[in-house]
Amino acid sequence: IEGAIGDMTLVDVLNRNASKFGSMPAMHWSEGESLQSLSWAGYKEAVKDVAAGLGTLGVVKGDFVAIMAGNRKEHLVADLGAVFAAATPVTLYSTLATPQIKYIAGHCSAKVAIIENLEFMKRWEAAKPDLPDLEYVVLMEGAENYDTVPWVLSWDDLVGKGRRALADNPTMVDDSSASLGQDDLATLIYTSGTTGTPKGVMITHRNVLWTVECTRRTLTDLPDHARFVSYLPLAHIGERMASHYNGLR
Repeated sequence: IEGAIGDMTLVDVLNRNASKFGSMPAMHWSEGESLQSLSWAGYKEAVKDVAAGLGTLGVVKGDFVAIMAGNRKEHLVADLGAVFAAATPVTLYSTLATPQIKYIAGHCSAKVAIIENLEFMKRWEAAKPDLPDLEYVVLMEGAENYDTVPWVLSWDDLVGKGRRALADNPTMVDDSSASLGQDDLATLIYTSGTTGTPKGVMITHRNVLWTVECTRRTLTDLPDHARFVSYLPLAHIGERMASHYNGLR
């Protein structure tokens, strides 16, 4: 296993896939009656745009980026975008109430939150006065309702900032992602809190890649480019391993 994973990080895995399987689909999702897809090359490009966008917001190595969204393309891109920015993504369960959001976002000192819609925004807006480290909220949907709020931007705004930053400095994301090692955090998972205050579980790139390689060796009959159905919350390590990380293998 050590020989198989070497000194790779999740950055190396996505870069490898984009190079080796560039035009092949990395993910599929439904839009109405149609099935959409994103290639591995497109996945990497989207991740780099978000990583650069986060960089323009002041996200640096060691920062935490909170995500609250359903299982959708933007969630995965945001997750790896944070990683490529050398930050740590923290997905929160969509069912959390304002006090729980306040606790987790405060505990990890989240600098940016990327959330899905206005329903979630109500809870984050109520929590923000007690989150001094939270500088920006990125809304995937509904940001037009916050046009005059300087700390709120849309998903398209974030991507646009990233693309402009990369046009000015093409190596921006390569530089930030190159600073990562296997002992750096790939994500921070918070327990459900059913036995008390949620605990932050630190999961490194090595943790992830070791487990993915173990899965590959156990499920020997799993074909290359197998499709995984994502249905559990991505705040749960089971779903994160099953579709997100094993989907990169």
